[in-house]
Amino acid sequence: NMAMFRAVLQSTVCSRPGSSSSSSSSSRTLVTRIPAVASAPPGSNATSGPPTEIVRISPQLLEAGGLDPSKEAQQNLAAFSEMLRKGFLPVNLGVPGLRVQNIDPPVLTVEQFLPAEVCDALREAAQASGRMKASGVGGTGDLQDDIRTSSTLAITKEVLEHCPQIKPLLQQLLDRAVQLLGDELDTAALSNMQFVRPASPTQLAPELPQIAHYQPGQHFLSHEDGFPSAVALDKGYQRRATLLVYLNDVAQGGATQFDHLGFGVQPQRGKALLFFPSFSGGKSDARTLHTADDAAEGTEKWVFQLWLCAGLPIRPKVDAAAMAAQQLAAARKGGVSPQKAKRSNKKKR
Repeated sequence: NMAMFRAVLQSTVCSRPGSSSSSSSSSRTLVTRIPAVASAPPGSNATSGPPTEIVRISPQLLEAGGLDPSKEAQQNLAAFSEMLRKGFLPVNLGVPGLRVQNIDPPVLTVEQFLPAEVCDALREAAQASGRMKASGVGGTGDLQDDIRTSSTLAITKEVLEHCPQIKPLLQQLLDRAVQLLGDELDTAALSNMQFVRPASPTQLAPELPQIAHYQPGQHFLSHEDGFPSAVALDKGYQRRATLLVYLNDVAQGGATQFDHLGFGVQPQRGKALLFFPSFSGGKSDARTLHTADDAAEGTEKWVFQLWLCAGLPIRPKVDAAAMAAQQLAAARKGGVSPQKAKRSNKKKR
């Protein structure tokens, strides 16, 4: 197992599709390349940039429930933790029940993240609220029946006034989220159920939580949680983490399938799923394209959804006045301005 975390640091390729690798090699981490975003299924975000390599755990570990960080050597655990901190977000890998389902992009699950009685109470409160509505797509509220067919309860201030029993349940869940993601997660604004736009990349702010319900045959087709670059720039922030908590057991169907990663997570009551829709620089990570599979006949799926956002890195702005003064000074001295020099060089080429 130790070779799995080392592969991230050393960029070791243990096996590729179609390559002639030994059985001992293929039982370790697999590093593969995935198709370009342009060939992704309909509904995906095609403006996120090209995907990069994927580092997987072995099929045997995946089948056994994932890689247990507590069984890794300290140096390997520290290396993985540093990769999360620099490339995505800091995560407390010591949370009981945490398992690594994929190394890069990181996909993590936490068994018994939320007690069964809290899951049941959240599900019952949402059902009794009478305020479930057709789910929107892409954080815009647009309805696209062919992509997403579930119903959603957005936990707003009005909902909490109507269903006050949700508030203490929500607080328990948020406390667990802080335990997992650290004090960078600012949940104070949610006490008034208001989304406060994060001002910097180090400020992690939750969007208003949601509870989604999938009846038999309902789904959410292939999509990314990260915003396209233009949308993120317009909003001034990007979704950096997705935290899902399954509120009921689903024996068949309803899995969260990662299209490019080749595996899915089956809903189990109280289990959390954490992944990162974008990199620390704010660029959407196309490798996290995923699908909410159809709930099978005779089953339903309830899931709590929380998207965590951070401000975009500040980019230096061009000082137009200073640039104009520089050009004028160059013209007066008979010199050549940087822009003219640039254009001149282009003509020469």
